Amino acid sequence: MGSPELMRVFIEATAIGDALGATTEFLSFADAAEGVVRGREQGYPWRPIGGGWLNLKAGECTDDTAMSVLLADALDDMVTLDVRRLASLFAQWVKTGPPDVGGTIRAVVAAQGFTTDPLAVSAAYFRRYPDRCGNGALMRNAVCAAAAPDLAHAFRWSLLQGAVTHYHPLWVLCCAMQIWLMWETFEERWPFGWHDDWVEAWHAAWTSWVSNEADEDVKAWLAEVQKDDSLNNAMRAVCDAEFGADEFDPFSIDLGPIQGWALVGLQIAVWAMQWCQRSASQYPFAVPAGLTVCADVFAQRRHRVVGWLPLLGHDADTYGAIAGPMIACGMGKPFGKQFLNHVQVPSLGTLVGADEAFRD
Repeated sequence: MGSPELMRVFIEATAIGDALGATTEFLSFADAAEGVVRGREQGYPWRPIGGGWLNLKAGECTDDTAMSVLLADALDDMVTLDVRRLASLFAQWVKTGPPDVGGTIRAVVAAQGFTTDPLAVSAAYFRRYPDRCGNGALMRNAVCAAAAPDLAHAFRWSLLQGAVTHYHPLWVLCCAMQIWLMWETFEERWPFGWHDDWVEAWHAAWTSWVSNEADEDVKAWLAEVQKDDSLNNAMRAVCDAEFGADEFDPFSIDLGPIQGWALVGLQIAVWAMQWCQRSASQYPFAVPAGLTVCADVFAQRRHRVVGWLPLLGHDADTYGAIAGPMIACGMGKPFGKQFLNHVQVPSLGTLVGADEAFRD
């Protein structure tokens, strides 16, 4: 798209989902439902009320939104993505002491040589901890779709921004699937109805692109993850995952500490993206007994599907941050003022001083 306006739309959508989910982050399903009930008089779960384990003010966002803004800063010319500049932005931001930074991001950014050769540092972390697969790259990924002039650029920037801190191929593939789904809507194709098998269509598009990509950093990443079965295993996990709107039920799975956080986060976002267009007379599942008090929340559609995500608890801020831009794509328009008026969305260039952001 190459659109700064769309970048802003996606950052706002990320911030909305992030701020709403932050209130119930790390809570169980039952405790999240109680939190939603307590906040109903204040407009929750469609109006952020703050609190949560970070004790946020109403409308404040977490690292999910902050890192989206930093990625947008690095893509401000919408021509190229300099991974060293992005790494420097991340490092400077971490030095400001944000209250919430993911474990993988904190470890990789703190490693010696990160701002000089971030991809090498991230690759070393991946090899040391091959089973760690959080969702820190996916939560900030959507702006790549808005900044890129075509799908090839979007795939490239998505891979590179992810690999700067999250080298694992499962991270990269989840980011690529999000990009492709959003790009399909740009092309006025609803991917879940346009393709007989949309997962296979994504797989074919990404595989064709990466096999012919000329970028040296992308080729180096591909060579590294093909040294063993890392890429094949990750691709198998993504292609075998359940993405059906009727079949996938996030309340039926354990959302506690798991290796595939990135994939679960993507499944939840795809689920929300599909349901935003569905009839309000349908429910996405048989509402669990502990959530019947919030059953009316699941009757909401369009942009208000973002209010389902706080009921998940666990990593709810990140589920919201990933799903927010995908819901906006699904609806074909931004979130309205009834959401935006209550969210504190950082402006580009405000999280790190311009004079500190990048030194060659």
